[in-house]
Amino acid sequence: MKSITITPKISSQGQITLPAKFLKEIGAQKGQRITLRSAGKNLVELDSELPFMKYAGMAKGQITNGMDAAEYIRKMRDEDDNRMFQQ
Repeated sequence: MKSITITPKISSQGQITLPAKFLKEIGAQKGQRITLRSAGKNLVELDSELPFMKYAGMAKGQITNGMDAAEYIRKMRDEDDNRMFQQ
């Protein structure tokens, strides 16, 4: 990803406008939230969260009974193989 530097102007109402080129570069979409983090008076980070990312990890361990995904898949395949050979 190439680096783009912008200098948005703060409006009298405290708002800033981010150029479309910048939003496209960070992958932001209409209606998406963007998080700005500061350290003192300096902006240090900008996150553009994909809409589905807020759900990432919600079911962790619930479906897989605490196993990691690879272990869970191996277990399910073994169970399928056992069922197939028992018939």
